[in-house]
Amino acid sequence: MAAKPPTSNMPDSVSQHHLTDFSDRFSPMLVKELRQGMRTNLFTIAFILLQAFMVLCVLIGASAPGDSSAVSGFFWFFVVVTLLIVMPIRGFSALTSEMQLNTMDLIQLTRMGAWRMTFGKWAALVAQSLLLVCGILPYLVMRYFFGGIDLFNEILALFSLFVVSMLFTAVTVGFSAFRSVLLRSVIVIVLLILSLNVFGIRMVANLGLASSGATTGNVVWGYLSALLTALYLMWFMLDLGASRIAPEADNHATRKRLAAFAFGFVFLLIPLTGIEAIPFLLITGITWTLVCIDALTERPSVLPSLLRPFSNPWYRRPFVMLLTPGWPSGLFFYLFCALVYAAALWLHGLIGGISIDLQEIQAIVSCAALVLFPLIPIHLFFRKVTEPASLFGIYLLIQICAGVVGFFLMIMAEETGVKDVAYLFAPLPATTLFASMAGAEEIAHVIAAAALALIAIILTIVRGMPWYRDTIRVMAVQRDRSRS
Repeated sequence: MAAKPPTSNMPDSVSQHHLTDFSDRFSPMLVKELRQGMRTNLFTIAFILLQAFMVLCVLIGASAPGDSSAVSGFFWFFVVVTLLIVMPIRGFSALTSEMQLNTMDLIQLTRMGAWRMTFGKWAALVAQSLLLVCGILPYLVMRYFFGGIDLFNEILALFSLFVVSMLFTAVTVGFSAFRSVLLRSVIVIVLLILSLNVFGIRMVANLGLASSGATTGNVVWGYLSALLTALYLMWFMLDLGASRIAPEADNHATRKRLAAFAFGFVFLLIPLTGIEAIPFLLITGITWTLVCIDALTERPSVLPSLLRPFSNPWYRRPFVMLLTPGWPSGLFFYLFCALVYAAALWLHGLIGGISIDLQEIQAIVSCAALVLFPLIPIHLFFRKVTEPASLFGIYLLIQICAGVVGFFLMIMAEETGVKDVAYLFAPLPATTLFASMAGAEEIAHVIAAAALALIAIILTIVRGMPWYRDTIRVMAVQRDRSRS
């Protein structure tokens, strides 16, 4: 007797039709996060409340078309809160939740890498934010007919907020790889402050791009550079989170550092076409600082699989001290970027005929030393810390403490009126930077900041000597094997 085919307990409507809500070409992590995220109470409540407030704003604008500033402020306030606060905060525990549920090892057994997992969680949150943006668009059109607003500037502002929301979401998802709740809370507080500043800038500007007096070329270059910077920072933050949860054999450092240098080098060359150089210099300095901080807090590794690409051919060998994972090579990458950036400052000053005074020199040297200063207490008192998350948290804590000391010294100097003496009580890089901002430029401050930077460099090189020796030994072994 033939065996009966197994019967299914699924309903006929489900067994006869496949689930076609998402294509199989999408990442499994993206599909999972989208299905779960759109069913959460936070997303549902945020979507319903946003729609209710949008309807209320349109009704108020239709009843009082002359009072558009108050209605516009009320309208954009809830848009900013939803896109820049509510949605990015949902990525607060995106990667940490996988660690707490002990599913990270199971995911790593599949073909899904750390980057695909991080990108899937971010893309799911961005897709939900896009759904909110699509729900806002009809109300912009109704406000255009009822309130007489500039529809183009309103859509441009909404697009800009969506890009910023994507960036903030990438920041929270990237930093969710760190287990420390305090560290992630600091990031959320910073995002709240930035969100309020964005809302304030949006209200002050009042969508007056056309009446700002800026040329069309400068406005276009400004938007393109801002968009390109936001896209790069999104990628960097996601790669930062992926590198913190990836296995030790995965090399994310080379890709991050090469991309950062290429991005900054292009932005340093753009002002040579005649565009104002200061915005591009600031963007390059900020992005390179973020990448260098990540490089200075990476866990060193001498795995042969990581060093094999630098063993042969011969012209790749010098780059092992710049592009391999770990803080020993991160120090040399930072020094290389600082040298290129200093050369760019000198070149733009020479072309533009701008002379750099003592106050600017003090600010530049203080900023350079500020990045290196936390390495002194880290390598003196936290030698046994090897986890990248703990190392980054200690680095951030030292920076916050130094910033608080410099801030209080600035207040004391302003109250007492003895700026030159007050800042010498704690000649930290943060203190000398605040002194240059307050107009208390002194050659002693420059010497103090440069001395601390030199101490940090020497101490880091000494602490990294075992890594340098092991790296040279492993590369020599790999060269011998390739010859044989």
